[in-house]
Amino acid sequence: MTNRLLLMAPTKKLSVENALREVQRLIRKHDPRGEELPIGTRNVDVPGAEPPKVSYSFFIDESEAVARAATVLREDLRFEHLDDPEKSAWEFADEVLGHKKGDRVPEFVTEHAREVLDRRCSLPIEYLKLTAPIELGRVRLLPVPESELPEAQPPWFLLDPPVGAVAVVGVSGTNGHRMADRARAEVRFELRKLQLGMRGMNLYHERQLLSTERPLYVRPGWAGVEPSRRLAL
Repeated sequence: MTNRLLLMAPTKKLSVENALREVQRLIRKHDPRGEELPIGTRNVDVPGAEPPKVSYSFFIDESEAVARAATVLREDLRFEHLDDPEKSAWEFADEVLGHKKGDRVPEFVTEHAREVLDRRCSLPIEYLKLTAPIELGRVRLLPVPESELPEAQPPWFLLDPPVGAVAVVGVSGTNGHRMADRARAEVRFELRKLQLGMRGMNLYHERQLLSTERPLYVRPGWAGVEPSRRLAL
C-alpha cells in the first residue's frame, strides 16, 4: 500500500473583527419564534424600551461564537489588556441584542483596541556570572555591571547577589504583566538549552554546572520593561 502525504492548506487565522461579526450575524439571524430551543437568557439594555432592560434568549451557536470571539480576543495583542475577554465578548453580544441595526464591530474595536507596544524586558538571573555579553537566540545575557541595563529599583528590580547576569529580550503587547510573563518563558527556555549544552560538552565538572539543586533562576517580581520604567507590572 502506497503511503500518501496529504498536504492541507494552512487555516486562515480568525481575526477579532471577523469573530465579532459572526456573533453579530448569528444573533440577528435567529427567529425567537422558531423551533430551536434557547440555552439561556440575558437581560439587555435597549434604548427607548420600557422597561429599559429586556430579556433576550440566546442559542447554542451564538454561545459558541461568543466563546470563539473570546479566544481570539485573548490571542490578539491589541486586546490582551482586557481583564476578562469572555465578559467583553458577551457585552458585545448584549450590544448587538440591544441594537438590531448597524454594524457594532467598529465601535467595539475603537473602544477596546490599544496600540501594541514594543518594549525591552530585563530579567535578573541568579547563580550565573558573566564577564561579557552572550547571545541566546533572541535573548541577550549581560553582566550586571553592563551600562545599558536599567538601574536597580528596590524592591521591584534588584541586581544584588546572587544575581550575576541580566537577560534582555524584546517583547510586544498591551499588558505589562503578560508581556513580562512571555519574556520570562522565553528566557527560561533559552537558559535551559544553555544548561543542557554545557552538560553535553563534557568540559565542566558537575559542580561547575547549574544543577537541579541550584538552577539558573529568573528572579520573580518586577521586570525592567523599557522605555517605560514601570509598565503596569
